[in-house]
Amino acid sequence: MISDAYREITGSELEHLSVRDFMQRWLASKASLSKRSLDKYKRCIEGFLVHLDTRADAGLELITTADIAAYRDGMAARLAVMSTNHNLKIVRSAFLEAQRQGLIQRNPAASVKTLARPASQETRRRPFTPAEVKRVLEACQEAGDVEMEGMVLIGVYVGARLGDICRLRWSNLDLLANEIRYVAHKTGRRMVLPLAKPLTEFFRDRLAAPDDPDAPLFPKAFARFGKTGMTANISNHFRTYLEDIGLVEKTPRNHSSRGIGRSNRRQTSELSFHSLRHSAVSWMKNAGIGDGIVMAAVGHASLKVSQGYTSVSSEALQDALAKMPDLSAKDES
Repeated sequence: MISDAYREITGSELEHLSVRDFMQRWLASKASLSKRSLDKYKRCIEGFLVHLDTRADAGLELITTADIAAYRDGMAARLAVMSTNHNLKIVRSAFLEAQRQGLIQRNPAASVKTLARPASQETRRRPFTPAEVKRVLEACQEAGDVEMEGMVLIGVYVGARLGDICRLRWSNLDLLANEIRYVAHKTGRRMVLPLAKPLTEFFRDRLAAPDDPDAPLFPKAFARFGKTGMTANISNHFRTYLEDIGLVEKTPRNHSSRGIGRSNRRQTSELSFHSLRHSAVSWMKNAGIGDGIVMAAVGHASLKVSQGYTSVSSEALQDALAKMPDLSAKDES
């Protein structure tokens, strides 16, 4: 009826697309995204079409809010809340574009709410203690893993993200000025930071600089990262050291034996490579370094983000309280 009325009013045919047709066209419009982001979009849309089953080939306008809510609830049964909400937002964005193009009158996903994360899924990253980082470095040295040793040192003394560390080349180092310079991929912020003494000694004594300044600083990590644009396999390699020295519980690496994978809920740990970044922030703040300097050192855009990375030690709190005025002291005047 709507198609007939549209034809009578406009003299042209109303464009009709199935859900599958539109989603494929919408994904094609996202070709400029990074490979990693585009893969996430594709996996999400594939999952949504599988959920719809035969209705994926029905008209786009026939999808209801109940369909989207059922898709969300189905994901929530096997994925973490963060992943569920992320996928819901992708589907919501696709239908919003269909609405903008006049293919549907309303977005059926607009009123489907994201889920609140239950306390059981909250895993707060914590920083390493200095003693723990020393144990990790010793494990790397015993294994002869110079690359991971250097990556750990950059993680804790520069606070760089793992992806940025994998991208580093020798041209990012200026050993004469004793600086490391790179652009943070996530924020686009240009970072110019002095090298701490342990890093200077590492690059002087443990790594031999190649003739080509454009050579990767950590060739194995650079190659692994370059194949997929993802850091998961490098992060898992780091985790094996944490397992070997007893900082995290050993778990089977085979996804099928654990009943998990890309389509299932992933177990998280309070310690990971990213915890080195938390360590950098927390150690500096515990040493009394101001928020502004810490934010500049690790590239945080806001104080709120910086505070989320901060874990204040009891010693630092005791030192701070000791500097408070003693109201119990008698006035000798």
